[in-house]
Amino acid sequence: MLQQLPAQLTDAEPQRAVVNAVFTDRDGTRDELLGLTPEALLFKLYQEETVTVYPPAPILFKCRCSRERSADAISLLPESEREEILAEQGDITMTCELCGATYRFGRKVLASGAGTTLH
Repeated sequence: MLQQLPAQLTDAEPQRAVVNAVFTDRDGTRDELLGLTPEALLFKLYQEETVTVYPPAPILFKCRCSRERSADAISLLPESEREEILAEQGDITMTCELCGATYRFGRKVLASGAGTTLH
């Protein structure tokens, strides 16, 4: 069985007409709605619903990596693998893929028990 699919929209005009119809259907005046604050617009468009507007919060970038967490990850490697890396490179280097911080661990640091906790 074959079914004809609707033609692909090549113009944004039909979509704009639907948006305009929604705006003017609600209150009758599109310009009035366009002049509202975002909060007032939400309450007006969703007046049948319970709308909760939360206070704005700043967007922050904060990586949770640390030397201790990196050492903990290294402690999960088998002893033989750690020894192999130390023999080839002299130390074990970990780079955080999120923030780019680099942590270096030498044989002395690893022997002192850094990274022996699992949590």
